[in-house]
Amino acid sequence: MGTNRILICSWAVGAAITVSTQQACSRRATINSLVETVFAGYTYVGPDEIADPNSPQPLPPAFRPNVRYLFLLRRSSADVGQWNTIKQRLEIAGARVVDAPRSAGDLVHISVGGPLFRIEFYYAGHRGTIANEMAPRIRSSQSLSRDWLLERYVLEFGD
Repeated sequence: MGTNRILICSWAVGAAITVSTQQACSRRATINSLVETVFAGYTYVGPDEIADPNSPQPLPPAFRPNVRYLFLLRRSSADVGQWNTIKQRLEIAGARVVDAPRSAGDLVHISVGGPLFRIEFYYAGHRGTIANEMAPRIRSSQSLSRDWLLERYVLEFGD
């Protein structure tokens, strides 16, 4: 049986919790499995401050609060980026969706690019959001916009 101790766990986005060592290992993998399930088919390009569509990144070992993690979709994968697919994937991964569009009428429709959305969820005791927004760098580049959708998908966890 593991010894209880205070650990800083990456799955808990930096929050201190009391768990056994064995529990910490299994829960640490859980947040990564949530992200891998929800963002299957996406390309992770880094946290907001360094994101570059030309330089895909490996997923970070820990997800920190108040950091915007950016994902892109290739044009050939456009159906994966629909809000209802993301919502279903969150639920499959075990997240509790607390606010999401219920129909196409709840989306923000813009003249260029797809409809915009925001989904709020709780996972492992933490609030998270996934939203899509226009990707100005892609929109302003002919070469990038040939390959990538004009939106970027943002994952963020609260404190």
